[in-house]
Parts: sequence; C-alpha cells; structure tokens
Amino acid sequence: MIEKSLKYKSLKDASLWLDRSLRQNKDNGSSAYFHLIKGWSGPYPETTGYLIPTLYNLSNLEGYVKYGLIAQQQCDWLLSIQNTDGSFPQGLALGTRPEIFDGGQILFGILATYKVTKDAKYYNASIALIDWMVRQQDENGAFTASTYVNSYSPSYHVRFVWALALGLEIYKDQSLLKNVIQKALEYYSGLIQENGAFRNWGFHPHDAGLTHTIAYTIRGFIECGIILKQHDLISLILPTIKKLEEDLSHNKYLAGEYDTEWKGNYSFRCLTGEAQMSIIYRRLYDIYGEVKYEKIANKLLEQVYAKQVNAPVFSNIHGGFFASTPFYGKYMRLMMNNWTCKFYLDALMQSLNLDTKLLG
Repeated sequence: MIEKSLKYKSLKDASLWLDRSLRQNKDNGSSAYFHLIKGWSGPYPETTGYLIPTLYNLSNLEGYVKYGLIAQQQCDWLLSIQNTDGSFPQGLALGTRPEIFDGGQILFGILATYKVTKDAKYYNASIALIDWMVRQQDENGAFTASTYVNSYSPSYHVRFVWALALGLEIYKDQSLLKNVIQKALEYYSGLIQENGAFRNWGFHPHDAGLTHTIAYTIRGFIECGIILKQHDLISLILPTIKKLEEDLSHNKYLAGEYDTEWKGNYSFRCLTGEAQMSIIYRRLYDIYGEVKYEKIANKLLEQVYAKQVNAPVFSNIHGGFFASTPFYGKYMRLMMNNWTCKFYLDALMQSLNLDTKLLG
C-alpha cells in the first residue's frame, strides 16, 4: 500500500505537471503531450475538456484553490473555439472539422463549469453541443458521422453517451435526449461478445483494444447505469471485468492491448488504461462492496504510481507519466500525455476518499 503522505506528494507532483502542460499554451488549453524529442504539443481541446472536472476536484483541496480558476479559464478557451453549429474542432488542428467523440469529452468540462458557476454562457454552450451531438445519431443508435475514422463507430463511443446522460440534468426535452441515449446504449451493448470482449473496441476496425479504449467502454456503461438507475447496464460489463481479473491473477500486469479473443500484447503496458481501470474497480467496489474490487483498484494504482517520473531537475517530465511502459512501447511512443496524468489524479483522489463529485 502507498503511504498516505506519499500519495499527497504524488498528487502534488502530478498536478504541477498538468499545470506545466497548461502554461505551454498560456493557459489556453492543455498540451496533449510532451514528446522526448519534439517537446510539447499544441493544446488539445478533447482532453482539456475532461481535465476540467479533475481541476475542479483538485481545487477543493487545501492549497489547490487556483485549479478552480484554471478550470474555468480552460472552459472559456473551449467556448472561444466552439463552432457556430455547437460542435468542436477535431484533434490538435483547431480548424472547423468536428468530431463527435472529442465534443463529448468537452461536454464533461462545460457541464462541470456550469454546475460550479451557474453562468448562462456555459449552459448555452452545453445545449448547443448536445443539440449538435443528437443530430449526428444514426437510426440504429450508432454514431457514424463526424467520427475519428470515417463511418466507424467503436464501442468506446459509449463514453460520450455518458456525457449526454449527464446532460439530462439541464436539457429541456428530456424525452428526446433519453431516447437518443437508450438507442445508443442498445447499439453499443449489441457489440459485446459471449466472451466479454466488445467488437470494435479499438481505434480502427479490427484493431486490438488498448486497455485505454476498453476502459472507456466499460466505464461508459457503469456511469450510464448509475445515472439512469439501470443496473443491467453495469451487469452487462461484469464478464469483461472478470476476464481482466483472471488475466491479472495469472500475470503481474495487464497487457497493453487485447484482441477480441482476449489474446494480450504484453510487450508494453498502457499506463493510461491501468489508471482508468483502477477507477473502474473502485467504482465497482462502491457499488457491490466486494473487497476483491478494492484490492484490484489498489494494485493497479500502485503499479501506475511506481511509474511516475521523479526527476526534479527535468521539469518537463517530473511528476508526469509516459503513456506506455516501457516508454518506447506501442501506445504513444516516447510521449507523456495529459490524459494519463488526469486519470491517475482521478484514481488517486478516489483512493484518498476526496470529494470527486464532478466526473468526466
């Protein structure tokens, strides 16, 4: 077990790394990553969006109040690049081409900011984005328009369905939005196989799923189940959870990725996914009270904690995490990304029983 004092030191170091990722862009968006050779990237709207709830949660801690102001500043920057139709630009290009997954992650941040500030501009931006997202849905419940890969709707899209479910709290036409959400959940639940794997859980058709995208899928169902009070949505992913448990019982670490027959690639670990999985297992512990879930959550958190970079003389990397271990592994080779740090902070605050009511 990680000592409590070490957890707080780790939290401080990770939050300062995130702070540096924001200052690269004069607090107008967090850099997607620091590359060992190329340096800092430009600001990434997608992950800046879901960093915002994490920043607000940090601001509740003594000595971290500035992160609340930073969170709102990031939201203001996002609003400044919102397209007139309510959508947001894809990736790092900051053009006008929209992507629905990116928009869904940004929705987490705008909703959180509206919840904290009650400022109408965040309400209006949220409604415009939800309206745009709703219009992208296919008749069968999938979302194949404005996607990362043209006409491909992977299982991890259920993560932005969770964002839409959070939007129910403010959306006036609740019956319309609930119908969109239910159709989507029916479609994505139809991708699960008998062995607990999901078809299309990778970035491209027929790709293996990183633990990162697998975690996106699992958590989307868990959080939708909680919000909608539909326990069957949580039960649906328990076979997937059991497969991961079994793998972790036979191997020291989770594989970096798995194909749909659960063949794992153990040449690397995806630290992003491990941090997310720690959150998932602790959520399951909260729901079911089974100690095994808490033990796995702790184990995964400890394994990621052990990979936090401790190099104070190298400020660009100190406190952060490489996306893969080894750092030249398959996922984001040589890069420290902001979302690994975000999910680690979420998992760490969760383990410390801190106030993490704003989710994303």
